[in-house]
Amino acid sequence: MTQTDDRIIKALQEKGELKQEIFLQTKKVFHQLNGVLHNIAERTTEAMGEDSLVEVTYRPQGDYESLLKFSGDTLVFMMHTNVFNFNPEYFVHNSEYVKQDPTRAYCGMILVYNFLSDSLRYNRLSDVGYLIGRIFINKEQHFFVEGRKELAFMYNSFSRKPIDEETLYQIAETAIVHAIDFDLFVPPMEVSKQLTVKDKMQASGLSAIRTGKRVGFEFLRDQQ
Repeated sequence: MTQTDDRIIKALQEKGELKQEIFLQTKKVFHQLNGVLHNIAERTTEAMGEDSLVEVTYRPQGDYESLLKFSGDTLVFMMHTNVFNFNPEYFVHNSEYVKQDPTRAYCGMILVYNFLSDSLRYNRLSDVGYLIGRIFINKEQHFFVEGRKELAFMYNSFSRKPIDEETLYQIAETAIVHAIDFDLFVPPMEVSKQLTVKDKMQASGLSAIRTGKRVGFEFLRDQQ
């Protein structure tokens, strides 16, 4: 074998196996999260009673995506199939936990988006969803979370222990409360004052008008 062959094999053994292990750990966490979402949907539906006008449902969408619908909102949980590292200036590299073993900085990622339920129900392709959280999981199932509002500071550094079911409940419930409190505002008239014939012909009625909780608005807090 040549020196180049040795380098390829070494890289595959080190980085390739590392990334595959992180992928598998992230998939385990995502599977556990799906169980949490299913339980939340069942418990909430039971607690609200049969006469409730609010529908709470959980629906898996393949191996890497799940939906949790509650009233006018739907949270979409998506597991990215790639593994990521962070740029050298990112805060994770300053922690003693990562300094002791730099491979701990490599993470899988689960994203949480907030969509209007009607956007998905009526296939309004121009509508937008908002990223409200990202869960990063490393080879040891230690984790941290980036996100909006409470999600921004609940778990903002690598955990001291692996992620567990209780923590996943806290993250999911916080995301739900955030989505409920994140109201749909009437957009400025400039956003929807024009509608092309093409848009009208390709979509049905209001489906042609782009809708999202903050479409046409730009708030400082929404940039955080």
